[in-house]
Amino acid sequence: MLECETTNPEPAHTVQKAAVRFDARRVYTVLLVAPLLYAAICYLPPIAFTCIAAVAGALSLSELYRLCLPSAHSLTIGVGIVGCIALIVGPHYPNMVQPSLLVALVAILSIPLLMKMPLHDSLREGAITMTGLLYIGLTLSYLVMIRFLPQGEWFLLFLLLVTWAADTGAYYVGTLCGQHALAPRISPKKTIEGLVGGFLGAMIFAYIARWWFLSDLSGLDCLVLAVLLSALLHALVA
Repeated sequence: MLECETTNPEPAHTVQKAAVRFDARRVYTVLLVAPLLYAAICYLPPIAFTCIAAVAGALSLSELYRLCLPSAHSLTIGVGIVGCIALIVGPHYPNMVQPSLLVALVAILSIPLLMKMPLHDSLREGAITMTGLLYIGLTLSYLVMIRFLPQGEWFLLFLLLVTWAADTGAYYVGTLCGQHALAPRISPKKTIEGLVGGFLGAMIFAYIARWWFLSDLSGLDCLVLAVLLSALLHALVA
């Protein structure tokens, strides 16, 4: 199982800030990647975006396994990554999802036992491998399914744009103005000011997207989606 620490509410902490230094890579990355994503989403068939999502999922899961399972058998890691990719491409081939998950589950649980690992270590490795597979694979598979919707390419662009705006707003506002820690025991660098900056960035870009290319959304839709995406981003990203 993934080991995480839960704590009781604590009094507000003040963040001790060093000299302010902005990470310009966030902006450079968007300037380089955004045009490529835009072209892949809007001008290429859905399978193109699915391939991008599959590559991103495989790299993300590899990094997760590297951090959580540094001594795991390479075969277990390979099965987890293949299972993750199967989930991501699943919307194109719905009949393969359940068999792929079943095969991945059996393999992930069997490989450590065949390696004669202690039962506790075997179960822990299998649980982390399967959890990572489902966490990343299912999440990205929903992006693929969004692409299949009517106007799906625009909904997908809206989702990516608002998520990026929330992350960037939280980072820059938190770096510049952050003083009050949001959850010091869980994520010491997160601040309440950064949370507010993320909300504001998400809302601003949600309304820009509505004006620019997604006029079917109401003002209330934009507000609710911006708040939910920003909150979800802060909950999932340490």
